[in-house]
Amino acid sequence: MDYGRPPTRMQHRRGAALIELVLAIPLLATVIALTFFFSFAMTNQQHVIACDRYVVWNAVEGGASATAAELNTMFFREQASGIGVEAGAGADNTLEDLLGRAYWESDQAGELLDRCLSDGWPRGRSAELAAEFPSDVPAWQQFTGAIHRYHAREGVEWTRGEVSYLEPIRDQFLSDLDAMIVAIPDQPLRESLRRLYLQRW
Repeated sequence: MDYGRPPTRMQHRRGAALIELVLAIPLLATVIALTFFFSFAMTNQQHVIACDRYVVWNAVEGGASATAAELNTMFFREQASGIGVEAGAGADNTLEDLLGRAYWESDQAGELLDRCLSDGWPRGRSAELAAEFPSDVPAWQQFTGAIHRYHAREGVEWTRGEVSYLEPIRDQFLSDLDAMIVAIPDQPLRESLRRLYLQRW
């Protein structure tokens, strides 16, 4: 009695690929969902950082403080809620270094400079910003919460050579000379004299 050929190895594995795919679908779906979740989370983090820096820099420049609704529109595409800003003072390292140098030269110079700059020197600013990004996905609601960021900036910052000492010196000591030269009727002579003392020296 002939029962035919015995089943081959390929015939034994028929349908195994489909079963493996079905078993792998939950793992693949989880990886894809986590990828989307972390991308949204990182995007929200960057938006909060940019918004916090904007609030501090705007305060240093003397601009009007933006409301929570305006910040939500500008930075969060109106997807954030519970936006809160805590403003405070920032560092004044440049002023402290300048006063320290003046006091190192002499106590009189330091006291004079301290009196001159104590009120008019731009002060540093800081802000801590918090924002929440609610989600309609129940699984993601367990991992969402307020994102907090802190940023501080000095009231004035510069690097060497960016700010020149020449303009204050000219304004302080050469204003009378400049007024006399402006009164000279001969224009070529007037321009020559102005170039002579206005050039870098």
